[in-house]
Amino acid sequence: LVPRVLEKVAMGVQGKFAAGSAVSKKLVGVFTATGGMRSYHSKVVDGLVVGDTAPGRLTKLKSKVILTTLAPVNALGDKLVWSKVKDGFGGKIKVIISGGSALA
Repeated sequence: LVPRVLEKVAMGVQGKFAAGSAVSKKLVGVFTATGGMRSYHSKVVDGLVVGDTAPGRLTKLKSKVILTTLAPVNALGDKLVWSKVKDGFGGKIKVIISGGSALA
């Protein structure tokens, strides 16, 4: 896919979420935040450098505890919100390869 197609898809998804009820907007916000936290802390647990220095043992342990705590919330978000987005791509999407230009 080219970045412009992905931008259009993202704008369409965001538009549908914005047109939803106040409760659905709040849920999308919460699940987006916890998804971002999951992404960050997964990188830390895997030992990837996030920032200027590699994470130490204590930092990795703290991130593992956070991941474990957030797991049920992320599973609920995947079921309630993100499964609908995945279904729009055909359901079993794991990776999107983009070519053509840099992603914003």
